[in-house]
Amino acid sequence: MLAILKREGAQATFFVLGHVAEKFPKLIEKIKDEGHEIGSHGYVHIPITQQKPLEFEEDLLKSIRILENIIGDKIWGYRAPWFSIVERTSWAIAILKKSGLKYDSSIFPCRTPLYGVPGAPRFP
Repeated sequence: MLAILKREGAQATFFVLGHVAEKFPKLIEKIKDEGHEIGSHGYVHIPITQQKPLEFEEDLLKSIRILENIIGDKIWGYRAPWFSIVERTSWAIAILKKSGLKYDSSIFPCRTPLYGVPGAPRFP
């Protein structure tokens, strides 16, 4: 993926799991060094629909701490596993704000069998 992006002169955001970053910190450094953004995908890949608010916050903060320590820069973005910010987990948005994140890419603006928030705005 990195070679294709480099060849095409394209930049991307990589939403990385904290536990993957712990195992492969050099890869995360390489992604950052090649000019791509690193965002959090949580520490483990558990949908928010299967977490309580405190569990979600702990998972999120752990991932942010690990990623920031590796790249030496602030993490600004998040994407939930399985696009699991839905109407019943909208409490997660307040936790994202509290954590200092600037944006979220988790809300899918239509209904699917697994996720989605019909009628959500398609643009910031």
